[in-house]
Amino acid sequence: MKYIRTSLIALCIVCCLALCACSPQQPADPNDIVDIGSDLIMSAQELASFLANSTESSCELGANIEMYQQMLTLSAERGHVTINGNGHAITGDADCMLRLDDGASITINDVTLSCGSVCIGGLGSAVIYGNDLVIDSVSTGIYLDGDLTIGDNSNISITSSNSACINAYSILFSASSHVECTSLDALHTINAHKSDITIDQNAAVRCSGMSYSVLYCERTLVMRDGSSLSTVNGGIYHGAEIGKLSVDGVVTINATGGEQGVGVFLFELREHLYVVGTCEPAYRYDLGRGSITFVESAADIPTPTPSASLDATPAATPG
Repeated sequence: MKYIRTSLIALCIVCCLALCACSPQQPADPNDIVDIGSDLIMSAQELASFLANSTESSCELGANIEMYQQMLTLSAERGHVTINGNGHAITGDADCMLRLDDGASITINDVTLSCGSVCIGGLGSAVIYGNDLVIDSVSTGIYLDGDLTIGDNSNISITSSNSACINAYSILFSASSHVECTSLDALHTINAHKSDITIDQNAAVRCSGMSYSVLYCERTLVMRDGSSLSTVNGGIYHGAEIGKLSVDGVVTINATGGEQGVGVFLFELREHLYVVGTCEPAYRYDLGRGSITFVESAADIPTPTPSASLDATPAATPG
């Protein structure tokens, strides 16, 4: 009996050990699960709170964020903030998914913004930086009543199904920024409806669409040394429609118009300009007696000849 009792006890101990081995293991510290990725933004509420209330200047997305009808808001008083998306997407159906108050500034990296209406909007001016930022919108990609600045070294791609990719009072593409815009059905793909478009040094802008004019600039398109513009209209009218063109240094323009338009249409042209690139069909303008000569390379642009000063002494006439 003593032997049997000892055997039964031993058997019970073995069974208990086996059950413990098969049961789920609890972490040594229950907080270990919470701490894994606890600094990542995982929900719409967390992202909205970061933009509105956080004292941190940057955040990391740890998941795709679905905003539904909720609108994100960033004030100028919040200061410049950065969203690092880590390849995730922010989607929503609000009338404006991300509203930037006048003077707001934001960097959005490695994120896809997808919205059923306006992706980024505001009633004032704002600064937007982006690295591998993709905006996919049914309506306008970026809409501001004020001035839009695309930050230097930005890399942004924007697609709109039935409206402009960018619509603002004026637009500055800062130095070395690269922006590509495609609109499937809009009056203009890029629209500076009241003022200038500036393409700064070494910045590149590519735009295409089935539009009346793919790029529209009410006043002056300013292009600085090393900048480039490519515009293609797969519709009827112009590749670019601008008030005036100002060129500083060597710039590149490749413009293709539609069946009834031209590559570049200008309201006023009073200077003789040289640019690298092509224009099909040939440019037209309303006022002035200037010209634009499209050449194959910078080497084909003539060196300006300094004009004689007004007070220079005329050379003596041989007697």
